[in-house]
Amino acid sequence: MAAQEKFTTFNIYDGKRYGLSTGSTTSGIVYNKQAFKKAGIERVPQTLDEFYAASAKLKQAGIIPLYMNYGAVWPLREWGNNLVNYMTGNPDYLNNMVQENNPWKIDNEWGQAIAIARTMVAKGYVEDQLFSNNWEISKTKLAQGEAGMYLQGNWTIRQILDAGAKSEDIGFFPFPYDNKPTHYAALNPDWFIGVSKFSKNKELAMAWVEYFLKKTSYTANFLPSDSSEEPALPQYSEFLSYHPKLVEATVQTDAFIDMANRAKLSFWSGDYIQELLAAPDLQKSFDELNEKWKEAREGQQASSVPQASAVQSR
Repeated sequence: MAAQEKFTTFNIYDGKRYGLSTGSTTSGIVYNKQAFKKAGIERVPQTLDEFYAASAKLKQAGIIPLYMNYGAVWPLREWGNNLVNYMTGNPDYLNNMVQENNPWKIDNEWGQAIAIARTMVAKGYVEDQLFSNNWEISKTKLAQGEAGMYLQGNWTIRQILDAGAKSEDIGFFPFPYDNKPTHYAALNPDWFIGVSKFSKNKELAMAWVEYFLKKTSYTANFLPSDSSEEPALPQYSEFLSYHPKLVEATVQTDAFIDMANRAKLSFWSGDYIQELLAAPDLQKSFDELNEKWKEAREGQQASSVPQASAVQSR
């Protein structure tokens, strides 16, 4: 059943697979086509300069160019660890941070990603009420064309449609984070499903899993996990028509998770991204993060020394 399955580093123990992904998710720009039409945007922006130009047109038309959901905090992950982990084409970018003392730099991917978000805020291309948690309101605004874009996962599309948008009015394209002709996009797993070893009807359970993954409407909300299948929603087909290079996610290593905990950095909450976007001096904020990271790295390295010394002393 896993022959065509992606995400081979997830749900693996001692070389055995213990779950199948119920679907694949990606991140990109969810947009309202009617808002684009009203603003006179004739084609989807495919470079960063075109993205800024489209944002300017939306603002001039009285439309919120991009709803960042700064006040909700968690959506800001898209502008930080989510973006830097795929924009290089290296799904182990975050994992490799454990090998550096100073991973946050103005002239690397962290600086590039945060600079784009800071530019959007500085130019007024995002919502005015930054500190209010308007996640539910923002979906309605995008559905009605009062906001033009989101940078979010494809799972958002279904919620925008449920908020009242017509499917033909909502589109999806890869985020053009630079001016190069081709861009990377993330490919992440959703929940995993498996068969319990305690099941008294394993064959029936396996048949149900296959039915659930291949025949039910649940999986229509995702990119198909099976690479041989076509996506069900037209927005996904549009996204893939721009030929992004999909970067298949790898699981975060224990070393990275340990480092994040030692540095007291919640990569998955978005809190630190909010602080970086509001920072008067981005370099100073990066220096503070690097100091925490360096201390965490030194602590991680030191934690293994006593065990080695104890062995030698015996």
